[in-house]
Formats: sequence, C-alpha cells, structure tokens
Amino acid sequence: MDYEIATYILAIISIILCLGIGSFITNLHSATYWIGKKIAPIGSEKELPRGFQDAITPSRHAYLYFFTRILYLIILILGSIKLWYLGILLVLVIAILTKFLGELWPNNINFYLKILIRSMTNRMADYSKKGDFMRSDAAKEMLEKMENLYVEIRDENLIIPDFMEIRNMRSGTLAEDVRF
Repeated sequence: MDYEIATYILAIISIILCLGIGSFITNLHSATYWIGKKIAPIGSEKELPRGFQDAITPSRHAYLYFFTRILYLIILILGSIKLWYLGILLVLVIAILTKFLGELWPNNINFYLKILIRSMTNRMADYSKKGDFMRSDAAKEMLEKMENLYVEIRDENLIIPDFMEIRNMRSGTLAEDVRF
C-alpha cells in the first residue's frame, strides 16, 4: 500500500514538473531561435540556419531539457507499471498539454531577451575570470548584439512566433515580426 501511494506521489510530482518546466523550455527554445536569427548577419541563412541560437542559449537550458526527458521516462515507467498503455498515454497527453501550458508563460520576446542578456553577462564574466579572453570577447559580441536588439524592440509587444514562422524568416531583419 505504501509503495502504491509513493508511486502516485512520484508520478504526480513528475507530471507537474514536466508540464511546468517543459512549457517554459518550449518558449525559451523558440525565443532563442528567433533572437538568434535576428542578431545573425543579414543573408546568413545558409551558413547559420539557426542564426546565433546555439551561441546565446544558456547552458541551463540543456540541463532542464535533459531533466524533462528523465521526467518523461519516470512517467512512462510508473504509468506502465499500473497499466501497460497508461505510461504511453500520459506521455502523449503531457506533450500536448505542454504546448498549451506554454501560453501561461510570458510570450513576449523581451521577457526572454532579458533572461538571455543576463545569462550572457554572467557567461562573459565567468570566461574573463577563468582567463579565457577569446570566449569572453565572443560573449561580449553576442551580448552587444542582444542589447542592441533589446534597445530596438523594447517598446514593442513582440510575441514569440511559432517554430515554422521562425524557420522561414530571414536572418538579421525585423521585417517579419509578430506583434500584439
């Protein structure tokens, strides 16, 4: 009996964490994709299809993404222990709900741009502290690009476009923004 209660509690905690973190990560991923393409050089789509997304994405993003995948696995296993198909059903429902719950997180680009600017500032300081001036200079360049973008769009209410819109947009321009 105690094992069954512990299993339910672990499953519920895993589901709640997976929904909350997963929906935030989805928005952050889309925002870094949009911002990375906006600060990339104009016409660099072939060389940099994601723009500077990889350079500006905080390292914690990868850890949170990995953590949600572990939670999905826990949910799959715990659900499958109860009924063989329950784990699969729960994972599918959570994946769908994550997209809808992403609407509860702020969808304003400026919210995520501030997070990225703070993260890049910390990264630049860490590189300088370690004496890695080449990376520090690269981080400084990305930071300047993001700060310039923020100055340019801070008064706008730009929302995060969907993934397909971002993928099809040109790098380095603000011509295809989505506004409220």
